[in-house]
Amino acid sequence: MRGTARVLSLCLLSLILISCSTAEEVNHASEQTEKVADPVHENVVRHEEERVQQQPPPPPPPSPPVAEAKEPARPPPQQAKQRVEEKKNTSSESKASLPTLKSFNPFSLHEVKKWKKNTLNFLHKDEVHAVKSALVMGDVALVVTGIQLQLSIFYEKMQAAQLLGNPSAGHHEHLAHVHHYREHACAQGSIAILSILLIENLAVLWATGWKKFIKKTTQVTDFVVVATSLVLELVFDKLTGFERIVAELWRFVRIVHGSYETFFHSPFVAPLVAPDKGHH
Repeated sequence: MRGTARVLSLCLLSLILISCSTAEEVNHASEQTEKVADPVHENVVRHEEERVQQQPPPPPPPSPPVAEAKEPARPPPQQAKQRVEEKKNTSSESKASLPTLKSFNPFSLHEVKKWKKNTLNFLHKDEVHAVKSALVMGDVALVVTGIQLQLSIFYEKMQAAQLLGNPSAGHHEHLAHVHHYREHACAQGSIAILSILLIENLAVLWATGWKKFIKKTTQVTDFVVVATSLVLELVFDKLTGFERIVAELWRFVRIVHGSYETFFHSPFVAPLVAPDKGHH
């Protein structure tokens, strides 16, 4: 039994040794094959890279076709001429419609006539005539007041001369001074009113023209009375002697003229006094 066991153990040991040697040989053979295969694989890879490098680059993708620009259809010669003429007409109309500084001349004959017409229309308005009539009536009132104040000044001075040396003489002299101040204020008011009326008369003269202006007696009379009255009022304090008397008498002419204008041409009084001669 012991001999049999030894034999079996020897057999197992020999089998183990044989299997180990066989495994080492297999491993060695595989290593050799790998060593042989690696250079071959490297050569194949290198050859493939060289082939790829030697190949020409792929052509670029084709660009989309560009549509050829078509020339616009030319219109017939007659239509082209008509279009050119229409453009010229529209450009000329637009230029004519837009006002320019060169085309606008305030001193041209057309503009002057337009200004004259507008001035006459304004001066012939009922409101303007009512204001003029009020100014005339105010001037008449100032002239009458001024004449009365002059009479009062003369009276107070006479009283002061008669009471010379009397304490009451100073009172009359003071009243004379007060009346003189008021009379001067009335004269200044008359100058202002006469200036406005003179401007109105000059505007009428310019708008109607001197030929048409002199054909109307009332306009000429009004102009002469207003202009003369304004000059005399401006130089009244410097006048003496006969000239002063003429200036005083001229104030009565102003009263008569202003009363006539008030009763026959005023829209306030004329319809009540003379309905057929009122201003229309």
